Amino acid sequence: MELIDPRPLDILDDDFYVDDPYPRYGWLREHSPLHWDAINELWVVSRYEDVVEIEKNKAVFINAAG
Repeated sequence: MELIDPRPLDILDDDFYVDDPYPRYGWLREHSPLHWDAINELWVVSRYEDVVEIEKNKAVFINAAG
């Protein structure tokens, strides 16, 4: 599988998911597993282990402004 650099990344753009998004996910996991999406002002977490850690520590990682 060829890794494709997704920058600039707009994770909420439908076009990101068209035509096999898995190479883009691969690039994220390999090069930027915690990636800032400046367009939508949110973090993209691409590794399973990181998502699990975030879910276990809701006092540290909250999904709210401020």
